[in-house]
Amino acid sequence: MDSLAWSNDGRLMAAVARNAEDKVSLHIWRDGVEQRSLPLASGLYQALFAPRGTLLALVDRSDRMNGIQLVDAADGSAKRELETGWPISAVAFAPDGTRLAASPIGPETGIWLWDTRSWRRERIALGTQLGTYQQSLDFLPGGLLAITYAGANVGLWDIRTWQLRRRLSARDGLSSDVMGGPAAVTSDGRWLALAYTPLPPVPTFLPYPWRIRVWDLRSGATAGELHPARDMELLAFRPASAVLAAQFVGDEGALQLFEPGSWKQQQAFSWTGGLDTLAFSPAGDLAFAGPAAGKTCAVEIRPVPAR
Repeated sequence: MDSLAWSNDGRLMAAVARNAEDKVSLHIWRDGVEQRSLPLASGLYQALFAPRGTLLALVDRSDRMNGIQLVDAADGSAKRELETGWPISAVAFAPDGTRLAASPIGPETGIWLWDTRSWRRERIALGTQLGTYQQSLDFLPGGLLAITYAGANVGLWDIRTWQLRRRLSARDGLSSDVMGGPAAVTSDGRWLALAYTPLPPVPTFLPYPWRIRVWDLRSGATAGELHPARDMELLAFRPASAVLAAQFVGDEGALQLFEPGSWKQQQAFSWTGGLDTLAFSPAGDLAFAGPAAGKTCAVEIRPVPAR
């Protein structure tokens, strides 16, 4: 499974699945009952619901299409296709749903920004001081856009002036280069978690040690430093409680939950078959994981309430 997404009211869930024949399809559930399955052209998709309504953005992150398909998840109808000309590494809706941002992979740095009322596109040039490959985008309260870069840098940009308001980096305090991994931001914009690994001076085939750094975005201070033993495929914050979930790569599916504030491990889960993706429901008490080979499973996780 490539991607999972929930609608803001928690009633709709969309999943992009790939079967054993490498055919890709979009599955939509309402209140836990599958409503429809739609074929998609071959590609690597990310699904993302708009903050309001049933609009679903399907981002082809392969080299095939270089665009975003907009679908009404209520009836499966196609609404619009946004051509970008280059593959996309990250995408995000503004909290009020009036903007859609995307990071292109290509010679042009910066982001594309669509006004969702007119679908007029604007290119925002941001320079290369933090890097050229953008791994994730997250709109924050207060008119900021958080961008994480492949070099484990984070930039907080003012969306009114597009000035850099704050720079964060997992390289601070380290003498070596680092490689950035997945990132996650809480819905209230307070915490940002970034997985990264310091790179040795001489390349090696041995596994690199992965870490997770957590920042308090209100002050810019480092709030926690986690040292898991395995490389990470996905990070996600549980809504409301800010419990951090880390999903690990491997044939044995593994998921760890960390308590906000202390950032100590709260719970851990594992099962055979590996994991492809993870998403918390808006209520925060359900996590869905999808193994490969066209299979799906749902795992109910009720973390210990944060103290």
